[in-house]
Amino acid sequence: MANGFPLTGIDPTNPTPGTIRELLVAQSPTGTGGGSNDVLIYGNKTSAGSETVDTIGDPIVDLADCILRFGRRSEVTWNYRKFIAIPQQATVYGIAVTEAGTAATRTYTFATAASGASSVVIEWGGYKTYAQITSGDTAVTVAAAVVAAIAAWENGDMPFTSAVGAPANDHIVTVTTANTGDRTQNILSRLRMTFSKTVAMTVTTGAVGGGATADDFTTAYAQAAAGTYKWQVNPKIDASPSTTDNGMGEGANYITTQNLPINGKAQFMFFGSVGTASATTTQAIAVNNANVYYIWAENSPWTPGMLAAHYCAIKRAAHVAHPGANLTGYQAGDNKIFQIPRPYDVADYPTSTEITTALNNGFSPVKFDNAGKPILVRDITSRSLLSSGINDYRAREGHIPVVLSAFWDELFSRGTAQMQPFVAADPKRGQKPLALVTYPNAVKKMAQDTMRDMAGAWIGGSPVLDPGSVDTMTASVDVLLITGGFSVKCNPIAVIHNNKQQYLIGESSPAY
Repeated sequence: MANGFPLTGIDPTNPTPGTIRELLVAQSPTGTGGGSNDVLIYGNKTSAGSETVDTIGDPIVDLADCILRFGRRSEVTWNYRKFIAIPQQATVYGIAVTEAGTAATRTYTFATAASGASSVVIEWGGYKTYAQITSGDTAVTVAAAVVAAIAAWENGDMPFTSAVGAPANDHIVTVTTANTGDRTQNILSRLRMTFSKTVAMTVTTGAVGGGATADDFTTAYAQAAAGTYKWQVNPKIDASPSTTDNGMGEGANYITTQNLPINGKAQFMFFGSVGTASATTTQAIAVNNANVYYIWAENSPWTPGMLAAHYCAIKRAAHVAHPGANLTGYQAGDNKIFQIPRPYDVADYPTSTEITTALNNGFSPVKFDNAGKPILVRDITSRSLLSSGINDYRAREGHIPVVLSAFWDELFSRGTAQMQPFVAADPKRGQKPLALVTYPNAVKKMAQDTMRDMAGAWIGGSPVLDPGSVDTMTASVDVLLITGGFSVKCNPIAVIHNNKQQYLIGESSPAY
């Protein structure tokens, strides 16, 4: 008997029973599986939270539970807030990664007495609060009002605190992040203070200091590997990801490992970027993974983790309802929610050239209309290259890995239902099939029927696999009898999204 079709990392002579699959994207026709729809959010906690670091505890019940366990100002809590903004039934876990280094700080120096009534407009993360100014208020008075406003902002939930300096410096407000580590610089670089009306007073923003040390996610990945969390939100930022960077690249590699046959877990990881198109291109190309998604909004008021969490929630809600969901042009409206705030500067809206760069290099750009409304240009995976460095976009569209996972789930379910305790070669012509025996032809028919069904009116009358490729898909199915079972190879093709409409309209009215 043949050894069967080779699976990565699997010895065909291994005596251990089990159903093992390998899901390969971008394949032309020529572990014990399964996954949940659970969510895992990585990030830092604060000392106010009760959660044990580098440990995955019970599911998060609600925002109050998240605050109790991770701290109201924590990175995990803010990422969780952006996930739950998209209504859905989801089991969400959090893991508090051990912090590193120091907190980030930034000063705001007020000067000159106010010549009239106004207010200090304090903005962060799409939120605003105000410190009122009365004519004649000194810089010291206004600085104290700013500190009070920040303390009360969002019921004290903002991911930073503030204080005025000692006498002689009490016109200076110093803002300090609640967490430590290099991602805290992104928190304070999103905070700004302006005046609602010019009243002679000025505010000078200092540079972000501290928060220069990266934390290590390696232990967190090892903890996650012990479970099955299909949707994973990762706030990590690395300029040049690698498989050993304790962060982005290692996280993407961990996702690849979990999807291998030896583990058999369908899992996806989400990152966010607020950097330039050039910097994000470097990161996305280094990650280059069909099971990793990367959303980009340059200089967004949100942090990368908040972007990743919101994007993950949108995709999860859509794909649980329909694995082939098309998120091209996704925006708020018609019961859809998309909350990413516009950048402070319209110059940070992506240009057409930058959008093309993003889509060709594996990250999903967010654009903004004239009213500042966010629009997801297109949902794609971060895979854009072959290992040889040649562009390959066959796994670009974001639903493809999800559809592949859905196909496997259905195939596994049907296979489990019809499998018999014995296996044998197909009966010869004229022979009757025997009871309690599974034959290769029966398995082949099961796979082909699954393809036909999922390419038909599968969910709400719509397909999940491409209806126009049924013949190609069914012809790809091959089943080999192997010692102790059988080996199956097939090539499902995801339903094709309608992303483009092109019309050539030639006006040809007569002259008169």
